[in-house]
Amino acid sequence: EFVRSNIGEGVSVGDLARLCDMPVGTFNRHFKKRMRLSPYQFVQKLRVQMACEFLLADRSALPEIAFRLGYADQNHMSRSFRKYLGTSPSQFRHDRKY
Repeated sequence: EFVRSNIGEGVSVGDLARLCDMPVGTFNRHFKKRMRLSPYQFVQKLRVQMACEFLLADRSALPEIAFRLGYADQNHMSRSFRKYLGTSPSQFRHDRKY
């Protein structure tokens, strides 16, 4: 929940470790063991998932969605999107609308 509500502000592994009152290395180890993803991978996948939700929920421009999710720019969001889903955000939106 913390990650989802703060994703646009750049959630770091250090932030998450402090929230759990653990050293970063210990937090990474426990997180990866439980989630089968590193904290970084988890945040990236959540960003893409949230991008999908935004793309389907409204007609916001891609740069606006990228900004809301804490990406440096639209190209950064598009690269992550392609990495996890194999398609561009524009194509995803188009394919789901028709």
